[in-house]
Amino acid sequence: MGKLRLYLGTILSLMFPSLALRNISLREVMGVLAEANCPLVALALSTVIITCLARVGRWKALFHPRSHKRHFGKLFSALLIGQMANAVLPARLGELIRAYMIGE
Repeated sequence: MGKLRLYLGTILSLMFPSLALRNISLREVMGVLAEANCPLVALALSTVIITCLARVGRWKALFHPRSHKRHFGKLFSALLIGQMANAVLPARLGELIRAYMIGE
C-alpha cells in the first residue's frame, strides 16, 4: 500500500501542474513576475507560513494527552493535504481527509 501511494502521489504531482500550465505563456508570466512588488509577496508568503504553523500548533494542543504520538511534521503534512483537498473537493471534504491522515 505504501509504494502504491508513493507512485500515485508522484504521478499526480507531475500530472496536475502540467495540466495547469499547458496553455500558459512563459513570457507573460515572467513579465508579470518582473512587475511584482517583492516585499509584499514576501509578506504574503510569510503570513501563509505563520498561519500554517499556528494551525499545526493548535492541532497539537487539541491532541495534548496523546500529542507525543503526533509529530509536528505529520500534523503539518495532514494540514496541507487537507487544505489542498478543500480547494479541489466540494463540501470541505478536506477536513475529513485531514482527520483520517492524523488518525492513520
